[in-house]
Amino acid sequence: MTVPLPSHQSDGLWLQPDGKGTSKTGHPDRGVLPTTHPDSGKTVMTAHSPEGKMRLYLVQGQGESVQGMVWHQGAYRHALGVLCQKASGEPYLRLNVVDEEGAHPMGYGHALNQADGPSKTNRFVFRLEGEKDPVIAQMEKPEKKTVEFNKKWGFKAPYPPVTMSPEKNNLLRVKETPKPDQQDPPSPAP
Repeated sequence: MTVPLPSHQSDGLWLQPDGKGTSKTGHPDRGVLPTTHPDSGKTVMTAHSPEGKMRLYLVQGQGESVQGMVWHQGAYRHALGVLCQKASGEPYLRLNVVDEEGAHPMGYGHALNQADGPSKTNRFVFRLEGEKDPVIAQMEKPEKKTVEFNKKWGFKAPYPPVTMSPEKNNLLRVKETPKPDQQDPPSPAP
């Protein structure tokens, strides 16, 4: 999938402290550039519609940022996300659309924690401006994330390992499917 790059007139994108993109520019000598991240370019999270259409694809950027694309208001848009903190210390991810005019707020997301029942510490929920339904994104390889990563992204518990035994894992129980009758004649494929 290819999303055309916007022809941005400025030398850079500017963000406010709360992660919201802005068309106001600061002084380039006073700007704090993000540090290089060892996982830059690696997938962080993805989301798909019930029909299987890609809704969101984000990779690790520099510093505490992610970048990628998001299906927003009927089209794929370039996205830049910044990990921020509320006054309470809870982390959230501010998403910005990147277009010809720069970076502009598109929405926000946070870790999906559940107090009771099976842990969902591999999902992020996003609210996008102008969209009725939330977007639920799946973290990439949650079983390999460190305690520090989980805390930084707002997950309150580590991802529980999935076992192959239904007795040990109550997340999913599948009924036995009866075997087809061996006496049934073959039929043509649809």
